[in-house]
Amino acid sequence: MATRGYTIAELLAVTSLIALAALIISPSSSSHEDAAAARAAETVAQALAFARDESIRTTSLHQVEITQSTELTVQLMSRDEPPIPAGIVTKPTTRQPFELNLRNSTGASTLTSVARFATDDGQIRTQILFDGHGLPKHIDASGHALLTGGEVIVANGNSRLRVTLAPMTGRVTIERI
Repeated sequence: MATRGYTIAELLAVTSLIALAALIISPSSSSHEDAAAARAAETVAQALAFARDESIRTTSLHQVEITQSTELTVQLMSRDEPPIPAGIVTKPTTRQPFELNLRNSTGASTLTSVARFATDDGQIRTQILFDGHGLPKHIDASGHALLTGGEVIVANGNSRLRVTLAPMTGRVTIERI
């Protein structure tokens, strides 16, 4: 009596099901890195867009500052012309200060960020202002400087995203790099 074996189609189907089950059971750490970087980039983009919208709504200056010391924070401030200090803006729904710790809010302990806002005076800065018309610029004691290009690079592990702030329009976009 002859023994019946398995066909190629049956072996491929079983192998495919085992591979699919392995992918579902053990998600890769890179997907967690991608998700954390995407949340951080989206937070930065929302802060920039909110500052622009608030500056237009209130016809006053709003500043976004991105700092990285021991914590990575995005801070939104309302301010008058320098040298008057800035006051932290509150979130409209919670009335809490608009200050976000990206590492805490995304759950990514290895999250890093580099903010570069270039202005027409040749300087590179980590903060940007929006005037009452929503125009991105920098203002200090020496005067006004228009934005010529701006980006925030957000990285977590191998995942890197660029948040770009367009000069003149203040349009914010996110792209994977």
